[in-house]
Amino acid sequence: MKKCKYCQTEIDKKAKICPQCHKSQANPFFTALRIILGIFIVFIGIGVIAGIGSNSEEKDEDKCYITLEEFNKIENGMTYDQVKDIVGCEGTVNSDTEIMGSKMTIYSWYGKDGISNANVNIQDNKLINKTQIGLK
Repeated sequence: MKKCKYCQTEIDKKAKICPQCHKSQANPFFTALRIILGIFIVFIGIGVIAGIGSNSEEKDEDKCYITLEEFNKIENGMTYDQVKDIVGCEGTVNSDTEIMGSKMTIYSWYGKDGISNANVNIQDNKLINKTQIGLK
């Protein structure tokens, strides 16, 4: 048994609230700390939600897309730098492997609709294959 911090009634050691005066037995410092942390987390959440539509996102005209016309200019035997020059930006690396001294990297770009895409396979710094789906 222990005594309530406020009314001095004997209460169970594990009691979190005094049955007599109904006051919390928690340390006020930790209670205040929990409240402050809760408020802090709420403000972070609001900041994240507000940031979703902010100007920090890349504008549509700043994004790089591949077109069917650009895709058709890409030819087997080209280097990745030549492909990059045609498209106008870096591709996303989907796979990068090296087996017995031969290196293969698969790069991809999306079309403006965000669904259509193109992939190129570069093996030992030469394009060996290209594919596209739905480019216009």
